[in-house]
Amino acid sequence: MELYVLRHAMAVDSSPELRDAERTITDEGRERLRRTIRSWDGLGVVLDGILTSPIVRARQTADVVAAALGIHDRVEECPALGPGARPVDVVSAIAQRFGDEHRVMVVGHEPDLGRFVSLIVCGDDGGGFRIKKAGLTKLTVDGLAPARCAVLEWHLWPRHMLRMA
Repeated sequence: MELYVLRHAMAVDSSPELRDAERTITDEGRERLRRTIRSWDGLGVVLDGILTSPIVRARQTADVVAAALGIHDRVEECPALGPGARPVDVVSAIAQRFGDEHRVMVVGHEPDLGRFVSLIVCGDDGGGFRIKKAGLTKLTVDGLAPARCAVLEWHLWPRHMLRMA
């Protein structure tokens, strides 16, 4: 499995008037994400499907990616990717939907995604892995399990991808 891990794009700030789950990505975040996606061709990013947190900012991020890659019909909301996601639940959700032959992207939140990557690369979720907003990580996975089963191929912050685009 080729597994791409994407943190949502920049979102509007929290406020007492706006619930966290309703925060949207900003115009700047949307445009910056579109610009980073331009570098993905050179990285060989091809997807069979996208699993996204149901939280608005993550879903919007997934929708921008799907539009850019022409895979509108292959985005699925996945409650296991919501804020506070447990890495073992993320593993289970992916494994239920995709096999080793698939190319999959998950879109979610920090620190949950970092803990997930740490679990499947290092074997525990305390590795201190961090993904910047709109940052993208590629893993090669053989037999997805809640244990060390993945190889880190690359980990890019948005500024790296912007320079490549």
